[in-house]
Amino acid sequence: MKRSIILIADGDAHARRLVDAVRSSGQWHVLEARDGAAALVQARDHRPVLILIGDGLPRGEATALVAALRDEPPPLRSTAILAQSDAAGPDERLWRLGFDGCVAPSGRPEALLAAVADWRPDDELAGAHRLAEQFGQPAIVPLIARFREELAAAVASLNGTPSQDAMHRIAGIAGTLGFDRVGSSWEQLSRGDAAIASIARREGRRVLAQIDRDAIFAPAD
Repeated sequence: MKRSIILIADGDAHARRLVDAVRSSGQWHVLEARDGAAALVQARDHRPVLILIGDGLPRGEATALVAALRDEPPPLRSTAILAQSDAAGPDERLWRLGFDGCVAPSGRPEALLAAVADWRPDDELAGAHRLAEQFGQPAIVPLIARFREELAAAVASLNGTPSQDAMHRIAGIAGTLGFDRVGSSWEQLSRGDAAIASIARREGRRVLAQIDRDAIFAPAD
């Protein structure tokens, strides 16, 4: 099984527990950084699929790192970023800072592994690739590009009050283009199921990140 790259940024010596737990699963190639500046360099050099910012990194340094990552060109801009936090359920405060979710700082190793496993790539573009093979890249690539822009705007809108019509539109287009998990979660969200907001954001972010890394669908520089 191919290991996905995760970057763990944490200035605390207790971060070793995080690193060891994630590495023990065999699913991740783990990079470590002890401060924000080192984390940004590692992210640029290795393009991890997930960045976990531990609670040992000072808050100001952590938020500055997230802001810097969101200012990077794709694919770093769309990389999933998690915080260590005790927040339960959707945390709009973290979303507004640029984070995509959180993991509990004092959870058991199994809980940590389960939390980060949900963010591993899982062939999100298989359906889109089949469409490109069937109808040709000139027909499908522009559709994916337009969907990517709409999805990025929709994910950002979750920081506030998203439009129900926009969420329903995302769900419909996602289903048509083969992004079934995005379609399902955003359809539920459009029907008022606020409890699924975290999942909808995760599925949207995962697709954005994979589009931005794909040899066919990645945006032009």
